[in-house]
Amino acid sequence: MTYQQRQAARRNLIGIMLTGFKAFAILYLAAHFAVVWRAFESEGLLAATATLVTLGFGDVYWAVRWFGEDYRNMAWVASSAAAMCFASWLSRPYFNRWALNLTLEMVKDLTDEIDGVMTQMPDESGEDVSKDNGRKS
Repeated sequence: MTYQQRQAARRNLIGIMLTGFKAFAILYLAAHFAVVWRAFESEGLLAATATLVTLGFGDVYWAVRWFGEDYRNMAWVASSAAAMCFASWLSRPYFNRWALNLTLEMVKDLTDEIDGVMTQMPDESGEDVSKDNGRKS
Protein backbone atom coordinates (compact mmCIF):
# COMPACT_ATOMS: atom_id res chain seq x y z
CA MET A 1 0.00 0.00 0.00
CA THR A 2 1.47 3.36 -0.99
CA TYR A 3 1.74 6.43 1.19
CA GLN A 4 -1.15 8.15 -0.62
CA GLN A 5 -3.38 5.09 -0.22
CA ARG A 6 -2.62 4.85 3.50
CA GLN A 7 -3.35 8.54 3.99
CA ALA A 8 -6.59 8.27 1.97
CA ALA A 9 -7.71 5.32 4.10
CA ARG A 10 -7.01 7.32 7.27
CA ARG A 11 -8.88 10.35 5.93
CA ASN A 12 -11.82 8.10 5.06
CA LEU A 13 -11.86 6.68 8.59
CA ILE A 14 -11.74 10.18 10.08
CA GLY A 15 -14.59 11.25 7.78
CA ILE A 16 -16.76 8.33 8.88
CA MET A 17 -16.03 9.08 12.55
CA LEU A 18 -16.86 12.78 12.15
CA THR A 19 -20.12 11.99 10.38
CA GLY A 20 -21.12 9.68 13.22
CA PHE A 21 -20.20 12.31 15.82
CA LYS A 22 -22.25 14.96 14.01
CA ALA A 23 -25.30 12.69 13.84
CA PHE A 24 -24.92 11.84 17.54
CA ALA A 25 -24.59 15.54 18.41
CA ILE A 26 -27.68 16.48 16.41
CA LEU A 27 -29.73 13.78 18.14
CA TYR A 28 -28.50 14.88 21.54
CA LEU A 29 -29.16 18.56 20.89
CA ALA A 30 -32.66 17.84 19.59
CA ALA A 31 -33.49 15.79 22.69
CA HIS A 32 -31.88 18.33 25.02
CA PHE A 33 -33.72 21.27 23.48
CA ALA A 34 -37.00 19.33 23.67
CA VAL A 35 -36.37 18.93 27.41
CA VAL A 36 -35.45 22.62 27.73
CA TRP A 37 -38.61 23.65 25.87
CA ARG A 38 -40.81 21.45 28.04
CA ALA A 39 -39.09 22.81 31.16
CA PHE A 40 -39.83 26.33 29.92
CA GLU A 41 -43.48 25.48 29.33
CA SER A 42 -43.95 23.89 32.74
CA GLU A 43 -41.73 25.97 35.05
CA GLY A 44 -40.67 29.12 33.18
CA LEU A 45 -37.53 30.80 31.95
CA LEU A 46 -35.35 30.16 35.00
CA ALA A 47 -35.93 26.39 34.89
CA ALA A 48 -35.29 26.32 31.14
CA THR A 49 -32.07 28.30 31.50
CA ALA A 50 -30.86 26.08 34.34
CA THR A 51 -31.66 22.97 32.26
CA LEU A 52 -29.88 24.40 29.22
CA VAL A 53 -26.74 25.27 31.18
CA THR A 54 -26.45 22.08 33.24
CA LEU A 55 -26.68 19.79 30.20
CA GLY A 56 -26.95 16.12 31.27
CA PHE A 57 -27.64 16.87 34.92
CA GLY A 58 -30.68 18.97 34.04
CA ASP A 59 -31.89 16.16 31.80
CA VAL A 60 -31.57 13.68 34.67
CA TYR A 61 -33.55 16.00 36.95
CA TRP A 62 -36.40 16.32 34.49
CA ALA A 63 -36.39 12.60 33.70
CA VAL A 64 -36.79 11.70 37.37
CA ARG A 65 -39.42 14.37 37.89
CA TRP A 66 -41.44 13.45 34.81
CA PHE A 67 -41.36 9.74 35.60
CA GLY A 68 -42.86 10.67 38.98
CA GLU A 69 -45.47 12.98 37.40
CA ASP A 70 -46.42 10.41 34.77
CA TYR A 71 -45.11 12.34 31.73
CA ARG A 72 -43.59 9.12 30.43
CA ASN A 73 -42.79 10.23 26.87
CA MET A 74 -40.85 13.31 27.91
CA ALA A 75 -39.22 11.34 30.72
CA TRP A 76 -37.85 8.90 28.16
CA VAL A 77 -36.63 11.79 25.99
CA ALA A 78 -34.89 13.36 28.99
CA SER A 79 -33.39 9.99 29.98
CA SER A 80 -32.07 9.49 26.45
CA ALA A 81 -30.60 12.99 26.38
CA ALA A 82 -28.87 12.41 29.71
CA ALA A 83 -27.50 9.05 28.57
CA MET A 84 -26.14 10.56 25.33
CA CYS A 85 -24.56 13.44 27.24
CA PHE A 86 -22.83 11.19 29.76
CA ALA A 87 -21.77 8.73 27.06
CA SER A 88 -20.17 11.61 25.20
CA TRP A 89 -18.29 12.74 28.30
CA LEU A 90 -17.16 9.22 29.20
CA SER A 91 -15.97 8.33 25.70
CA ARG A 92 -13.91 11.49 25.22
CA PRO A 93 -10.66 10.13 26.76
CA TYR A 94 -10.86 6.99 24.60
CA PHE A 95 -11.46 9.01 21.44
CA ASN A 96 -8.66 11.44 22.29
CA ARG A 97 -6.25 8.53 22.77
CA TRP A 98 -7.33 7.00 19.45
CA ALA A 99 -7.00 10.34 17.62
CA LEU A 100 -3.56 10.95 19.11
CA ASN A 101 -2.36 7.49 18.06
CA LEU A 102 -3.75 7.99 14.55
CA THR A 103 -2.01 11.37 14.30
CA LEU A 104 1.29 9.94 15.50
CA GLU A 105 0.96 7.09 13.01
CA MET A 106 0.33 9.60 10.21
CA VAL A 107 3.33 11.71 11.22
CA LYS A 108 5.59 8.63 11.45
CA ASP A 109 4.40 7.53 8.02
CA LEU A 110 5.15 11.01 6.66
CA THR A 111 8.65 11.05 8.15
CA ASP A 112 9.33 7.57 6.74
CA GLU A 113 8.18 8.83 3.33
CA ILE A 114 10.42 11.90 3.59
CA ASP A 115 13.38 9.76 4.68
CA GLY A 116 12.80 7.50 1.68
CA VAL A 117 12.81 10.48 -0.68
CA MET A 118 15.87 12.01 0.98
CA THR A 119 17.91 8.81 0.67
CA GLN A 120 17.20 8.67 -3.06
CA MET A 121 18.36 12.25 -3.69
CA PRO A 122 21.97 13.05 -4.56
CA ASP A 123 23.63 15.84 -2.57
CA GLU A 124 24.85 19.14 -4.05
CA SER A 125 28.08 17.62 -5.38
CA GLY A 126 26.20 14.84 -7.15
CA GLU A 127 27.41 12.13 -4.76
CA ASP A 128 25.03 9.39 -3.70
CA VAL A 129 24.33 9.91 0.03
CA SER A 130 21.99 6.97 0.47
CA LYS A 131 24.61 4.92 2.36
CA ASP A 132 24.76 7.28 5.39
CA ASN A 133 21.06 8.19 5.56
CA GLY A 134 21.46 11.60 3.98
CA ARG A 135 24.26 12.87 6.24
CA LYS A 136 27.68 13.99 5.06
CA SER A 137 30.69 13.30 7.26
